[in-house]
Amino acid sequence: MPSGRVRAAQAEEQLALIRAHPELAGREAAAGTLTADSTSEQGRLGFTALTRAEFEAAHTLAPVDEHIDETHRLMSLVGAQGFPTFVLQIGEDLYPVPHARFASQPAQFRDWLEAQVKANAPAH
Repeated sequence: MPSGRVRAAQAEEQLALIRAHPELAGREAAAGTLTADSTSEQGRLGFTALTRAEFEAAHTLAPVDEHIDETHRLMSLVGAQGFPTFVLQIGEDLYPVPHARFASQPAQFRDWLEAQVKANAPAH
């Protein structure tokens, strides 16, 4: 990503770049052991201006860990194993979707989904 685009990017996009390239604003930058060219480039991109809190936030995986934990929780609720796992939610109920048997059969998949919704729809 050219430096002008990095500076113009939203904060989340900038953080995504840092997370995807951990050497940016990383240990070597913090320790001052980067080459002169790398130091110049990181300064030009704004990485050397990060506060310690911004640096830590860019390198935390808490949101990813929370997402993985929630995914595992949902998978255990429906007895699912492996990826991809599709789950159909009707009201508060969750149903595993046997998607593999519908490969290249979108009409049959749609029919199955409609039948599940109709069969499991809450009474009004």
